[in-house]
Amino acid sequence: MYSITKNIFQKLRGRGGKIDHLYLHIGAPKTGTTSIQNALFQSREHLAKEDILYPAMMPNHLFVASRFHQNPIKFPSNFSSGRNTATLIDAYHKKHFKNFDAQLKKRNWKKAIVSCESFTMYNLDAATDLRRYLQSIAERVQVICYVRHPLDAARSSAQQNIKIGEIVWSDLIEKDRFPKQLRFFRPERTLKSFIEAFGQENVVVRQFSRQSLIGQSSVVDILNVVGASKKCIDSVNDVSDNTSLTQEGAIVADALSRVYPRFVNGVFNSNRPPYGFTTNIPGRPFALPRQANQWVSEEAGNTLDFVSNVFSLRLEAGKPTQYVEMQHDSALHEFALNLFQNGKGFRRQPFVNFLKKNT
Repeated sequence: MYSITKNIFQKLRGRGGKIDHLYLHIGAPKTGTTSIQNALFQSREHLAKEDILYPAMMPNHLFVASRFHQNPIKFPSNFSSGRNTATLIDAYHKKHFKNFDAQLKKRNWKKAIVSCESFTMYNLDAATDLRRYLQSIAERVQVICYVRHPLDAARSSAQQNIKIGEIVWSDLIEKDRFPKQLRFFRPERTLKSFIEAFGQENVVVRQFSRQSLIGQSSVVDILNVVGASKKCIDSVNDVSDNTSLTQEGAIVADALSRVYPRFVNGVFNSNRPPYGFTTNIPGRPFALPRQANQWVSEEAGNTLDFVSNVFSLRLEAGKPTQYVEMQHDSALHEFALNLFQNGKGFRRQPFVNFLKKNT
């Protein structure tokens, strides 16, 4: 614990009235975390009318996750932001916790929501330190985590990584690459620390799927869990951004990454064009190759058993469970490669025209 931050921690412990109920949202990957954070951040004035605090420093409360992480020097957002010394990290914590303390003292808040996906990196010591701090500012603390069926999570993660150029299609075909490229949240690893630190009775797990979310929205769902009124929920702008790829869009994105790889010699490729147009290419729903689908199914057993046995929650995969065969749409891929190699094709229309002509 760095000295400056420790002083702030002691100061907060001594502040007057506590929040009645604080909700700690552990943002598991591919479960609408960014949508939740942006919607609540933009609607914090509406939430405040019901004495619900969403800390206003940033949508994603990285400063909290950084402060109690087991090794802040190696905390990803500190590293990527150039905060690579204890002094710089202390200053970052001090700045944001001072602001947070000022918001806490503004009024007698009934509830608060703190959200960050990086809580998923915590070990037991970090989760315990976080719990001690939160209990110093709130009478009751509950953890909320959304989980997704591994098949849906892996498909969504693969789609995102193809879109941004993190992987190419062959990564989803060669089995030795599956453990690295087909990632999905494993609550049996992450949530064990929070169950032990906070108590199982204070950990709420919700399924992330269209059919299970209240209002088919992660934003509406979490506000219902928190107990916001219908009037408040209706006033919150759900800013979810659905940028899914079709299968054809993934083929085009693959070609883009082969001509303009995301990284060159370990450095981000500044010549790589924007990939946004790939999300608007019409076609079939994105799906994993059959062998990738099978591998995830085999790996998912521990996750499904844990969620079922500990939380009595049966995760359902999207229906039907989709997959595609190994073959690529070689004509579309070749067309895209030729355009990109000639410095063209960085928009949707050429591919729409190609698909109309060839399907």
